[in-house]
This record gives sequence, C-alpha cells and structure tokens, in this order.
Amino acid sequence: MSKKILELQRSHSVGHMGIGLSRAKYNAGKGIILTVITDMEGKIVEFQLLSGYTVMARFKSIPKFVGLMPHEVVASMTSKKDKRLSRAFIQAIEKINDERLKQGLSQLVV
Repeated sequence: MSKKILELQRSHSVGHMGIGLSRAKYNAGKGIILTVITDMEGKIVEFQLLSGYTVMARFKSIPKFVGLMPHEVVASMTSKKDKRLSRAFIQAIEKINDERLKQGLSQLVV
C-alpha cells in the first residue's frame, strides 16, 4: 500500500494529496482507504480507492470523479452505501486543505 502511495506522489509532482480512511464497525465489513490528488486549482486529477476485507485488496482508479471539484463529488455520493466513502473522501480533502493552508492557498469547499 505505501509503495502505491509513494508511486502516486511521484507521478503527480504539482498539486496536493490527501488520504482518507473509513473502517467498518466492529471490523465487520469492508474497510475503505482512498487517495485523492488535486491540482493547484482544487480539481481532482487522481482518485484511487482500496476497498476490501483482507490485505489482498488493491487500489483501483475511479475515473468518474476525475476532473470534478470536491463539492461536486460529495453531491454525487447520495446512496447509503456511499456514506462511508463520503466520510473517507471528506477526511482526504481535510488533509489537502491543511496543506493548502500552509501554502497560503484558499480552502476547498466540500
């Protein structure tokens, strides 16, 4: 997993990266880890999701969110099964906002 994250960081040298995580209650269900990379304007350039029961799960690219702004992604996550994905996504955007704040850039709206 960390190898894949480092690979993503190297491939996108301009922009910001955030990682979000959502665990199932009582370890009963799939865990979610996602990585989001935005450009300097805040548009999503990479969205990768790892979801599974075991350590054998692999990151999968989700192209339907690429090119959108964060508030558009959250608005599209309306189903009940998207609730945990939404929480992980918001956590990743908060990490990106921390980096943007350090650089004196405006915060992304979720």
